[in-house]
Amino acid sequence: MEEIKINIQSARIGPGQDGKYQLTLVMPTLPDVEVLRRLLGAEPALACFYDGADITFYLIVSLQQIGKKISIPVNASAGTLKWLQLIERQLVDTISLAHFDGKGGLIRQKGTIKIAIT
Repeated sequence: MEEIKINIQSARIGPGQDGKYQLTLVMPTLPDVEVLRRLLGAEPALACFYDGADITFYLIVSLQQIGKKISIPVNASAGTLKWLQLIERQLVDTISLAHFDGKGGLIRQKGTIKIAIT
């Protein structure tokens, strides 16, 4: 599957609804958020890759409708390594999008995107 390069500033996993978790992807600007929302489509799939030998693991968002993927590098720390278990246990079920407000804060966009775990 061919990879799409997109400027995702950061990724976070936090509480969602009904005991599940939400992946938040942070983009630099609102127009970038709108482009990413169109790319993600109706139901992207989420997977992760970590070989344990590096300080980075990857969140892989598969865009089945166009046969492409987005790889998001994440620094493997004690906090972020917990994300791998959440994904493997299929507890992450939505993606939310946000962008920076220019003052160090985030503006979260309304509406989440349902994801499938692969």
